[in-house]
Amino acid sequence: MLSLTYWQNILSNCYLKGISDMFDAIEEALLEFRNGNPILVVDDESRENEADIVFPAAAATQSKLNFCASEGKGLVCIAI
Repeated sequence: MLSLTYWQNILSNCYLKGISDMFDAIEEALLEFRNGNPILVVDDESRENEADIVFPAAAATQSKLNFCASEGKGLVCIAI
């Protein structure tokens, strides 16, 4: 189970890195996703400039969903 501290560390590391270091290659992100780890998907700055926390449904846990609902400050959506 991933703790809230785990998530806070991930998010704070994003803020501490320079903008060019914040983004992983698509291949790296897909590997993390395939391994059941959440990834942040960010749209273009010319759009809403928002990020979504995305992970496979099979890897969903109470901890991950709670984090999305409480810290993500948005909707929890599921693909059907």
